[in-house]
Amino acid sequence: MLFSLENQQPVTLSFVGWSAPQWPVSVYILGALLSGLVVGPLLSLVISRRHKPSLGK
Repeated sequence: MLFSLENQQPVTLSFVGWSAPQWPVSVYILGALLSGLVVGPLLSLVISRRHKPSLGK
């Protein structure tokens, strides 16, 4: 909560010609954190299943 209160400066994010709406810095940082918490374990699961040795071959 303290992090969100301290990072209230509005910013516009631009990437490869795409522009996001103007939101506080904390919204973008927390969004990146949450996406990393979702994508990281999913990627780990996919990689571990790909390298799992098959017993039938």
